[in-house]
Amino acid sequence: MLSTISTLLLSTVNFVARPSREILHYLISPLATVAILCSAFTGTAQACSAMNGQTGIASYYGPGFQGRRTANGEVFDMWAMTAAHPCLPMGTKIRVTVVETGRTLIVTVNDRLPSRRRVLDLSAGAARILGITAQGIATVQLSPT
Repeated sequence: MLSTISTLLLSTVNFVARPSREILHYLISPLATVAILCSAFTGTAQACSAMNGQTGIASYYGPGFQGRRTANGEVFDMWAMTAAHPCLPMGTKIRVTVVETGRTLIVTVNDRLPSRRRVLDLSAGAARILGITAQGIATVQLSPT
């Protein structure tokens, strides 16, 4: 890994003498690669708010996605106790509590949310157990298991 980072940094330095338009292209690319490599090896989810006590709106998804691949490569089962989160690591188990009713369930993150408007997208099975299928959305609090 160190040799990869060194190579990338040296290649960046070699392009400093080029015109500014080319510098921007060659400077950003290797530095972005270094940042991605470093975050991958530290095992942290970048730009993810602290999970403990995170509160926000959760929704659910199901029939239209049944049998498709999730972000971690699994086949989506809408009756499994799973969820999509914007940035928590795949496989993370989280306790989801519906603020209004106090109902709680542990789900596993196996997919990604395309935006951060919601904190979680639950599988239809998880939403059914939590009692949010009628409303479609609910305010939830996330905590580690």
